[in-house]
Amino acid sequence: MQTFHEKQNEIIGFFVLVMLLTSTCPSFAQGLYLRCGDMGELLVDLAKGTVNNLPAIITPSSVDWQDMGTNPENGISIHAQFHLDRGTKLLTQNWKFVLPDGSTKPGAPLTSTCLSIYSGPTD
Repeated sequence: MQTFHEKQNEIIGFFVLVMLLTSTCPSFAQGLYLRCGDMGELLVDLAKGTVNNLPAIITPSSVDWQDMGTNPENGISIHAQFHLDRGTKLLTQNWKFVLPDGSTKPGAPLTSTCLSIYSGPTD
């Protein structure tokens, strides 16, 4: 029959093992909140595959998405393509202006560094 001291050591050993196993298991964030230059805050939702609710292509090394809008006053549309390098945290923005006559003009590409604000559940 085990003594109380032997039983206590087994119980403590079991809890230490459980704590070690749970603390070393990787946890995966469902969302990344980033602040990138003048872009404001971005929510990269890994579970939904979106950036600020826009469809995105998300890989372990990058996040790519597009956005577009039209100025109602002059009819010029802006098409923007975004590429975030997850390793360097550099965001590259490529712009294209579509004029009312259908012609296009490229905008100057912009690059900014992103800071991680939070990673975790998106809800």
